[in-house]
Amino acid sequence: MLNTAAEKMKEPHNTLIISDVHLGGDLGPHTSHQNSAHLAIVERQLIEFLRHHTYTRLDGKPWRLIANGDMVDFLGICLLPNGEHEATPDEIIYGLGRRPRVARQKMEAVVERHASVFRALARFIGAGNALDIIAGNHDVEFHWKAVQSAFKEGVRRAWEDLQLSRGRASTDSQRIADGISFHPWFFYEPGVVWVEHGHLYDENCSFQFALAPACQDSKEVDVNVDAAASRYVINRIPEADHGQENWSGMGYLRWAWGLGARGAFQLAKSYYAFSARLLAARRQRANMPGAGEVRRERHRERLRKLCEKWSLEESTLDAIDELRKRPVVNNLWRLLQVLMIDKIVLGAGALLVLMVLFWSMPLSWGMLAAGGVLGTAWAANKYLSRGRNVDPTGPLLIVPDRILRHVDARYVVFGHTHDPLAIQLDNGGTYFNTGTWFPDELPGLLRSFTHVVIRHGKDGPHAELCQWRDGASRVFTPGYTVRFPMPAIVDAVADDVAAPKAEAAA
Repeated sequence: MLNTAAEKMKEPHNTLIISDVHLGGDLGPHTSHQNSAHLAIVERQLIEFLRHHTYTRLDGKPWRLIANGDMVDFLGICLLPNGEHEATPDEIIYGLGRRPRVARQKMEAVVERHASVFRALARFIGAGNALDIIAGNHDVEFHWKAVQSAFKEGVRRAWEDLQLSRGRASTDSQRIADGISFHPWFFYEPGVVWVEHGHLYDENCSFQFALAPACQDSKEVDVNVDAAASRYVINRIPEADHGQENWSGMGYLRWAWGLGARGAFQLAKSYYAFSARLLAARRQRANMPGAGEVRRERHRERLRKLCEKWSLEESTLDAIDELRKRPVVNNLWRLLQVLMIDKIVLGAGALLVLMVLFWSMPLSWGMLAAGGVLGTAWAANKYLSRGRNVDPTGPLLIVPDRILRHVDARYVVFGHTHDPLAIQLDNGGTYFNTGTWFPDELPGLLRSFTHVVIRHGKDGPHAELCQWRDGASRVFTPGYTVRFPMPAIVDAVADDVAAPKAEAAA
């Protein structure tokens, strides 16, 4: 009898690893037409990807599909209160929060929105393949059993509907649900691969306690910079997206100017709510040190259970756990830098000094002093900009080599950054980043639909960074032109429901 997850990995199989699909990201009143169009393309390509691997095997082995975080975009889903749950004033404006019952409601909405994807998943598992889902920063809600059950139920019902459409009675729907496994942190195949989303090494997306991400009293997931930005800015302004995180202060000012007076006012309101929520969260944590100790112990308890599940030493997971970044919300100065409040204070201070100078000095002396003030402000702004780095690509490059010092694996696979990478490490291992399936402005269509394929042969595992294009998983080549017939893109933009109809017909 197989007792541990590590022992199950001994069964013959090949592996597919995808990440950042962001299903449900257009479920909200303020979503843009462009976002819905992108998601329609994602859905179609994902269905074709699943269909292909349902009927195509390598060396006769079944597939293990690992969804490496952000499979579902709970952060991007904005469901307004409908009376089913008691709502706070914040939820009335910005949508329901991140509690278990609400998260299950969001999961059910995703199942309905992407019914064709769940049918494709049911077919994939029904053909003898397995699905493993790792929680990312956008779908940490998979931490709750209620959300896991809603996902499994969606796949199980899809399987039963498929069987009924063929005139068969479904007697093995429980087998389909049992083919889905959830992982709160990582997936590990000894001697082969260590897989995790990677957000824990990004201070703007990490959690203080990775295995206890929700407050025990409120059952609400901890707020971090990424979650607050999604809730208070991106979900409220259709023109906003995550690609703007790396903009400079001047870039945001130009954007606000382009939105017009009403748009700029809405952006200012959203920015205020975003900043106020993060500062309030930091103050709340500082005032409740006892709650942190309780959650630390809960995190430790779950970490010990993972050691048993994956046959790892506790010291090994402790060492990897120490690699994660502490949330920026815990550090006031870093938080002020990320929010650019330090620059706002600098700009306001410089403006105030200039006004005093021109009020109190002759014009010639005032002009001379103003030059000195502006030069000092410019230099100070350049210095402050060095401390504001919200791009997680760099931090994630450092970690894989360190992970391989503690576990027996050839490959480390992350997602999160949306940047597909394959990098040889000094210790002989390889770091892969699966990139993303979501073709937003960054990375765009040419760098979307990327994934990792691990083939388990007689001479050991062999991994490649691939891209779904032209009906197959092909080796990823940066700059390769993905050939999408223009009518297909137009159809995806114009008619979301065409995909479920086509899937049903197939």
